[in-house]
Amino acid sequence: ENSPLPDGEEFFKRTDIRWFSELPGYKKIADRDGYAGKPYLFFTAVDPNRTEKTMADPCVVMTAARDSDGHVWVVDISRGHPTGTELVKLIAAHLERWDPEKVIVEANNYQYQLQRWLQEDQLRRGRAWPIQPVVRSGQTRKVERIGALQPLVERGALHLREGMEVVAQELEHWPAWKNDDTLDTLADIWTYGSNPVPKEGVAPPTNLPTMESLLEETRTRTSRPAARFGRGQPRGAGMGWLHR
Repeated sequence: ENSPLPDGEEFFKRTDIRWFSELPGYKKIADRDGYAGKPYLFFTAVDPNRTEKTMADPCVVMTAARDSDGHVWVVDISRGHPTGTELVKLIAAHLERWDPEKVIVEANNYQYQLQRWLQEDQLRRGRAWPIQPVVRSGQTRKVERIGALQPLVERGALHLREGMEVVAQELEHWPAWKNDDTLDTLADIWTYGSNPVPKEGVAPPTNLPTMESLLEETRTRTSRPAARFGRGQPRGAGMGWLHR
């Protein structure tokens, strides 16, 4: 915190962050295959911070929604220093509320224990949870995973629910800020989550030439003798349709 970044040199700029109070067009209904509005896919990521080096850092459980436009909407965060049993309850609360596609958990020794606790809780509740263990490669560094969020933030596609100032602070001061736990979970959601595919599909571009127009242009060009043998016009003239 004693090493502030100069103005204009922040990796993430606060002015690029978007805020919201209600998830636009979302209304959860009983049918899990669809929503009565804009479709979203939810993902939950967990950073227990129980390694020898990170035990003093807060544990984070984050749930975010992704839409078909490639935007990420952070809807829920639980942050603190829970015990193992309390952490399972926090994750269960996110699952019950948001019904995520995946629960992303890093697969180190403590996380393996956490997975067993979650599995035991699933048996008690009579419901299976979509847990995805993530194995970190020795070549994958946290700074690279968090840095990959820059294009998302820069184009105004990251939305934070009002009151999530901790995420904005970590973004604004990264990598000089002492904590980056919420960014770690956000990076996992960005890496291992996915966007919903609109049922109606994507409308094709309207400014592209049709095959009929291309054939007609070809017939017109080849009907001129000079054009047929490449004489009487500059090199490449009349070939603009090839580049459209």
